[in-house]
Parts: sequence; structure tokens; C-alpha cells
Amino acid sequence: MGSRKRFEDKDWFNDKKNDCGCKKDFDHDKCSGCVCDELRDVAPGTTIFLTIDGVTTGPFIFASFCKDDCCVTLVSGAAVTPSGSVFVIDCNEIDAISFPPATGGLLGL
Repeated sequence: MGSRKRFEDKDWFNDKKNDCGCKKDFDHDKCSGCVCDELRDVAPGTTIFLTIDGVTTGPFIFASFCKDDCCVTLVSGAAVTPSGSVFVIDCNEIDAISFPPATGGLLGL
């Protein structure tokens, strides 16, 4: 299975040995803006869409956010094909994020 297994296994996200090793006291000025602030609290395994340079792309599966270097790690295509690729981007380069509505939510979908 190789590295792809870690993105299929929800327990991988919660295993402390897979922590990026980021310091808990991060520089708020380095990872600034509302997108970075929101990504700090996104749960691993969450589906998100990104807008970069005015172009919306996704869906991505959120894997991690490193507070030391502002890197966001995502998996693209994992839900569609077995060959999902890893996508890493600085949160400061993201214009916007969106979350698809959950089925059975407030709208009853």
C-alpha cells in the first residue's frame, strides 16, 4: 500500500507518531490571515475546496497544518481514484477555502 495507506486510515491522523513535530508556540505573524487561522482548526480527513489565484479547485482531503512553516498538506483525488496525490501549499498562498455541505444537515440534503 505504501504511503497511500496513511490517507485511507483515519487512525493515522490521530496517531502521535505521525505528528509533524511542529512547535506549539508558533509565530502568528508568519501564518497570518483568516485562511491560516481557519486551517489551524480543521480536522484531518475533512473535505475542502481551495481558491488559489482566483481559481477554485478540489475536492481535497485535509491531512495536516504545520504551524511552524504554514504548510498545509492535502490529498487530492483520494476519494475518486486509488492514486490520490499529496498536495502541499503555504496557507498564505490560499485565497479562500470552502467546505462542502454535509448530507442530512440543516438543509436536509
